[in-house]
Amino acid sequence: MPVITIGSLKGGVGKSTTAIYLASLATLSGRNVVVADCDPQGSSGEWLTEHPVRGVAAIDAPSVRTLARAIEAVTDPLDLLVIDLPPADTPPGIYAAAFGAASFVVVVTRPGGLEPTRVVATVQLLERTSPGTPYGLVVVGGDPRSRNLAATLDGWHAAGVRVLGTIPNRSAIQSGPTGPLSRDGLLAYQPILAAILDELGRVNRQ
Repeated sequence: MPVITIGSLKGGVGKSTTAIYLASLATLSGRNVVVADCDPQGSSGEWLTEHPVRGVAAIDAPSVRTLARAIEAVTDPLDLLVIDLPPADTPPGIYAAAFGAASFVVVVTRPGGLEPTRVVATVQLLERTSPGTPYGLVVVGGDPRSRNLAATLDGWHAAGVRVLGTIPNRSAIQSGPTGPLSRDGLLAYQPILAAILDELGRVNRQ
């Protein structure tokens, strides 16, 4: 069973948005998808309650114990588990548990500002707790024409960090539980999911 863990030691970057779009797109390949919502705010669970997606179920997993139960509950090897982490390692160990279960980790960030320090902290935590687990960045909220986004992408490429894709700064994509999934959002996240599944397929073939 593949597990995609969505993390960042910073709030408000778009982790839940990323989790829901990737989960929804994964159903198009015939998978059943479970989203384990580890954030006490319950954004992913609320989103799926307000706007259900056929083939996607949500499990509240705000503790290490409940996350372990969620992982054990997904037994079909064709199913997909998406773990939506909180903006801090609270309760302690939730990140280690989610990273340890992950087949692939998506680190979500935004352009510019202090974002790189939080990405580095997240990646360092991943490398300490689950070394060798593949990961990539998703940059949410950038203006494709802005120098800020271009500089952000150049910086990550220069650092040798894989960027899976960018998500445009559009309110319809980042509306959260207040609105349904948008066509623009599905189109933006589609190549990101494809890249993740391709990586998982490549690892399985080795």
